[in-house]
Amino acid sequence: MERFREMLRADREKLKGERPSQIALYIWDYYRIPIIAIIAVLSLAGYLLYLQIAVPKENWFYACFANTYADYGRGSNFYAGLADYANYDLKEKQLVINCSIYCNPSKRTAGNRYYDSLVTLMDAGALDVVVMGREDIEALGRSGRLLDLSSEKGEGLSARWKDRLTFSVPEDTEEYGDQPLPIGIDLSGSRVIGDYAAYAEDAWLGVNAESSHVDQVDVFLNYLFDVG
Repeated sequence: MERFREMLRADREKLKGERPSQIALYIWDYYRIPIIAIIAVLSLAGYLLYLQIAVPKENWFYACFANTYADYGRGSNFYAGLADYANYDLKEKQLVINCSIYCNPSKRTAGNRYYDSLVTLMDAGALDVVVMGREDIEALGRSGRLLDLSSEKGEGLSARWKDRLTFSVPEDTEEYGDQPLPIGIDLSGSRVIGDYAAYAEDAWLGVNAESSHVDQVDVFLNYLFDVG
């Protein structure tokens, strides 16, 4: 520390009487590395503080609309409408709408990074619902990753949406049995079907078996079907 003070004293003597531009150039030439390091540390500290204070750490709900070019994410009317309909305080928690997954679980998935991302989100319990075509939802159901909508955790979803169900027999019959389970809900007639919407016709919703926000699925469905 004393050596650093001596360097500063020597520099002050050396720069005495110089123009401000020359002083600035000298400081930059000799001290730019520590200056850059200090700026980087302060920027990182500021960003971490921002994350700590301003960015919610938990989600109200996380929905994935797969295989569409629609943008229902933050800033869209769909996003704002859902947040308002569900009374989500976005300063408290996040609402996540992901429209960036492109894969078909009913076909070959090896090496598909989108499928790998989807599975990672589901297995981690981050994702709550996924919307895909019927064949793909049924394939996810066979993998055991979709919630049995008639189960206790399903909170009566199969009864409330009984006219719109599709079924799958999970491949792991030892754990799930060999009976078809309700795993998907038909979204035909909802706001995500039709011209200028996410899907032309075929769209089904599956609930992640690892979801911790199953209580919000009915809210989401009611919003999709304009239930007041």
